[in-house]
Amino acid sequence: MTIAVMTDTRVQEQVTGQRYSRLLLVFAPFTKPALLEFAPIGICQLAAYIRQELSNTTIKILDYTNLPFSLHNYSQVLRDFQPDIIGVSIITLNAPGGFMVADIAHQILPGVPVIFGGVHAINRQQECLNRGADFISKGDGEPLLLEVMQQGFSRDIQGLIWTDGTMVAPREQTLDIDALPFPAYDLVDMQSYPRFPTWEIIGSRGCPYRCTFCTNHALWDGKIRFRSPSRIVDEIELLHKKYGVMSIQFQDDTINVPRQRGIDICNEIIRRGLHNEMTFAGSLRVNKKLVSQELFDKFYHAGFTYLGFGVESGSQRVLDIMRKDLTPGEIRAAVRMARGAGIKRIMGYLMIANWGEGFTDILKSWWFVITTNIETAFSVCAPFPGTEHRARMLHAGYITDTSDWEQFNITSVTARTDKLSVRQIYVFYAMSILLQLVMATFRHGQSKRTIQKLWLHGKDLLRHKRLG
Repeated sequence: MTIAVMTDTRVQEQVTGQRYSRLLLVFAPFTKPALLEFAPIGICQLAAYIRQELSNTTIKILDYTNLPFSLHNYSQVLRDFQPDIIGVSIITLNAPGGFMVADIAHQILPGVPVIFGGVHAINRQQECLNRGADFISKGDGEPLLLEVMQQGFSRDIQGLIWTDGTMVAPREQTLDIDALPFPAYDLVDMQSYPRFPTWEIIGSRGCPYRCTFCTNHALWDGKIRFRSPSRIVDEIELLHKKYGVMSIQFQDDTINVPRQRGIDICNEIIRRGLHNEMTFAGSLRVNKKLVSQELFDKFYHAGFTYLGFGVESGSQRVLDIMRKDLTPGEIRAAVRMARGAGIKRIMGYLMIANWGEGFTDILKSWWFVITTNIETAFSVCAPFPGTEHRARMLHAGYITDTSDWEQFNITSVTARTDKLSVRQIYVFYAMSILLQLVMATFRHGQSKRTIQKLWLHGKDLLRHKRLG
């Protein structure tokens, strides 16, 4: 089987100058519920770019965010599609699933190269190379994959990590993301996703901030690049008119860096009249210099009905430890401005079990929630690879470098911290979720989703007791 594929590929290369022509892109399955509800835009973007540059390429996407994984069905796809190359996208939450699909691919199609991409692959390179990856893509995946498709796995390709862990040089982040084609949404069944006709888009890559719990800095080296407001709204218009999308959620870490960018996006939405046909949602940093009453008024008039604020903690001490560059007073001021503008739903994202956080700090977070007119979404601060939080936990000996990635989830407690035991974190998180449920009930929030999180947390607690 392998010899036939290689022979066909050599013939193809002679005809078109293209080394590979059949590409399978897989978003790995989750082995534990992750509460994700949208398609992975990253691999849809990869598919669109390769299809644009190499029209002779046949591409298939398997998105196990939404597709139930079946060994039989996955194996059948491999046999029927006969890919020349397999790209697997993994984040930490689905890393075990990524290792699994790579292993199956090697068994069924020995000799077909598997390349890993995604934040977990970048932050856990040797682990991924030991668990099924033949190569790892680091940096902008679009031009890297294009070079691979054209010339094969050459040692000259920047950003390509080989099985021995070597890389010729990092790939410069010079890709103009504003010139990228729109993601290949036709390769996924959009209407099958649970939040449809709501859909996500990405208007930027990277974040200039360095919060200690976030993996973004390791992924994009602290740099940020933007798509233009006109190009962003072009995609929104396409999603609305071609695919029937009625609501857009921005997946950017923040859409108001800089502040004028948020205003410009709103102006473009209003100019095209989409604010009369659709609704919008997005996440913001609410530092004083990044928000204003004008910004929130624009959000309201552009049809934004939901805004998420990265609150993280109601304790200034903990915010400083996280290098959040934010104060509770700034958050409260932003909430007042957003409410004054008429925004219907304002969500504050908070975490339990940050480094240095004790019971008094958690009380301050609860008090912030009670006294601020905001919905809340609590999670557990997990020591994700590539974060300063994980480095602190490793240095203190609270975790080992070999983690059980199946335990990493917004409901899971993976280890104690310097201030709280595992049992205390379970209890305080459960109480936080109960508070979240109360606030959701009285502030017209997502009660159903909160109950789902509480149920998952309860199952984690029972499992922990059985294991411990």
